Amino acid sequence: MAQVKSSQEGKNKDHLLAYALGLNPFITEPQDLPSPTLRETGGVKTVASTYRRSTTATEVDVLMVGMATLPEDPWETRSGIPLRLSDTADGQAGLWQMAFLADVPARFFQLRVVQQ
Repeated sequence: MAQVKSSQEGKNKDHLLAYALGLNPFITEPQDLPSPTLRETGGVKTVASTYRRSTTATEVDVLMVGMATLPEDPWETRSGIPLRLSDTADGQAGLWQMAFLADVPARFFQLRVVQQ
């Protein structure tokens, strides 16, 4: 399961998220939102999440956070190195990917946007 969340509370939180991802909040398409996939390479299972990151939103951080179970565990920042895959066709964002070991039967992730 994947979820997108902004740390900004109130009516502007969706706009902050769209800004961080380089999207127009009024015409966002499903393919523009983060997309997790389960992969296995050489017997090692990983969950990889591909997401947009605005090229101009430098005052916000985009973090991948996760938990093993719901709701007992707290959300925790997952360690990993974001890999820039390419630029988007519209030039407004880069496509990034973060991969984590799939070391438990279920793992839940959020792409969290934090205003600096």
